Amino acid sequence: RSTSELSVDLNDGYTGRLIIDGKPIPEDEVIVVKSLGQITYRVGKGKTIEKFATGPHLAQVIYWKSDESENVNPGEYTWDFRVTV
Repeated sequence: RSTSELSVDLNDGYTGRLIIDGKPIPEDEVIVVKSLGQITYRVGKGKTIEKFATGPHLAQVIYWKSDESENVNPGEYTWDFRVTV
């Protein structure tokens, strides 16, 4: 089974943006549920990442309070994950 989705669940009242394997994911390619602090990216044809290749990957979320600008006091969290066949 291949991985086709990456999801982040921030604390309520926060929003953010994703960077996967060094590639910023555009806002129009993610599903954001601001009230729950959830950000989900599904790989697919025509998207920044069409398919997760087998092997290691690096994900990062830059996050901030929903009622503030990203430039005010952003936090970040980075993690790695591995895709297997």
